Amino acid sequence: MQITIDLPDNLPLTEADVRIELAIVLYQQHSLSLDKAAQLAVMSVDDFYQLLISRHMSPRPQIPMTILPNSS
Repeated sequence: MQITIDLPDNLPLTEADVRIELAIVLYQQHSLSLDKAAQLAVMSVDDFYQLLISRHMSPRPQIPMTILPNSS
């Protein structure tokens, strides 16, 4: 998906800033996983996680996918 937004010229935000802020909001609203939010912000998952911590936001626990043995 591609979205075009016209922002005022005097707005002190770069495209990277807008991507990061949008990723944070969508992550907080449970619309994006940590992986997808980091991808939207064009950051590694570790860097995005550290960004959340630096802003005093609690990252949601990531539940690892486990493969259970077949009980048949």
